[in-house]
Amino acid sequence: MSTLVIADCGSTKSDWRIIRGSAENVSVSLPGINPALQDRDSVLERLSLLRGAVGADEDAHVYYYGAGTVSENAKASVKECLGEIFPGAECEIESDMTGAARALFGDGEGIAAIIGTGANSAFCRGGRPVLSVPSGGFILGDEGSGAWIGRMLLSDYIKSLMPEDIREEFSSVCPLDYAGIVDAVYSSGAPNGFLASFAPFARKFKEHPYVDNLLKEGFELFFTRNLMQYGCLRCFPVRMTGSVAYYFSDKIGEVAAAHGATVDMVRISPMEGLVKYHSQKYGIGNV
Repeated sequence: MSTLVIADCGSTKSDWRIIRGSAENVSVSLPGINPALQDRDSVLERLSLLRGAVGADEDAHVYYYGAGTVSENAKASVKECLGEIFPGAECEIESDMTGAARALFGDGEGIAAIIGTGANSAFCRGGRPVLSVPSGGFILGDEGSGAWIGRMLLSDYIKSLMPEDIREEFSSVCPLDYAGIVDAVYSSGAPNGFLASFAPFARKFKEHPYVDNLLKEGFELFFTRNLMQYGCLRCFPVRMTGSVAYYFSDKIGEVAAAHGATVDMVRISPMEGLVKYHSQKYGIGNV
């Protein structure tokens, strides 16, 4: 019987599920993996925490869904690293957007979105994105994402554009001075993760008028610059995954309604949907 290894890898964290029939379903959480932001040695170092989790004699199939796997070079690098960790396993490397498509729609069709540390979207059919608006990453896009929210909070903070009551609260979660903030953003190895680390602050104060307006601005940009390019939002279901989508689903719902759209499913993580998708394909595991 096949052993399934399913990975959902984002920039901030990566979730793994190892399935051996219906008797064993092991979950593992690791630091984030993004080959677009990390070199091969860094990726391999993080993957090495899984070494020995699957025996070399097992008939293993690894389905890796990850951020930063757009280019063939990135996919090849991740596949090579996985080959060292899971010798003999068949490895399929796909984008996090393909993972979202399968988790949210199976082989059906609709508009899928990921809003977590970053933000991405696609029109999906048959378990794959068939039309996608490029995300642009945290510098050129990622509207409404955790990184976007953090960037706007920090920008308003350093420019003294925050209301005084929120500024005082924010200073307790961001004790850095201007030089420290600039260093963390421009010199750290994971600037998008640093920016997104302030999204929980927005969640805590999401009903404050300033934060409420900031969030709705970000989600409005996500709709107008991304989702509306897929055509009629009333014609297809819109489904989302990711921590920001999950914790701010009420704000997103308000913006969606203004565009005549209904978000009929929001998952904090695509993992359960991916487990169901692949378990049904193989006829194993708990579905």
